[in-house]
Amino acid sequence: MADKLLTELAGYPAMTTALIEDTDPQAADKAAILALEDARQRAMIAADWGALADLLADDYLHIHTTGVIQTRQDLLDYVKGGLKFVAITRDHLRLRLFGDTAILTGDMVNTVLGPQGGDPIVVSSICTQVWLKRDGVWKEVSFQSTRPTPHAAPQRPSA
Repeated sequence: MADKLLTELAGYPAMTTALIEDTDPQAADKAAILALEDARQRAMIAADWGALADLLADDYLHIHTTGVIQTRQDLLDYVKGGLKFVAITRDHLRLRLFGDTAILTGDMVNTVLGPQGGDPIVVSSICTQVWLKRDGVWKEVSFQSTRPTPHAAPQRPSA
């Protein structure tokens, strides 16, 4: 399974080789988290709200760059309300595992169209996502995004 996920992720260089080494005992869980993050992005772009809902825990919390906090249902209602995700890109990902808890941090750029269409809106942020394995299944339990300040580049810890 881990080999299949690593092969599927080969098209996502920022999300694979820098995070998963052959000798890493957590390789399978890391590959699973990265595949789930990819699935989250694909669900948003495809407006597949059922697939998105399946990735989110019932007690999920989402904190937007504006400081608005939404529950799982609040977020699903919000994205169903007319936003069209055109593209989502991730970069500078760092994945850490602590038993059945995974923390994924990195840059994200969302390109969206509003309900009335018009020009695309590009939102850059630095995100922290928390994934939790419950009964053998990984679900995202928390998402928090922060807009980088315009006058300073994000400071990233060394690996």
